[in-house]
Amino acid sequence: MALAPFNFWPIAIPCIAVLFYKLQHQTVKQALVKAGVFGFAMFFAGVSWVYISIHEHGFIPAPLALLATALAVALVCCVRVCARTPMRVRAWAWARALACQ
Repeated sequence: MALAPFNFWPIAIPCIAVLFYKLQHQTVKQALVKAGVFGFAMFFAGVSWVYISIHEHGFIPAPLALLATALAVALVCCVRVCARTPMRVRAWAWARALACQ
């Protein structure tokens, strides 16, 4: 609701405050997952224009346009999570997250 379609920006402040509160006593893996899901949802809500561009102007079927939009948003979220995580924590967290347990 804070981004493009609704432009109700004050709601972003308490949402981020709740996210930080929820991340206080989490492991690195849990924090990465929760922050990643939060970032994906927040960014996905603001890129409806990408879906419209792909579907309406690119003449791509709706399921494929939705998939392409979701993949683009997931890629941006992964890049942002990796860019904001220190290198040691990043390598450790990815190794632990990908390890078969």
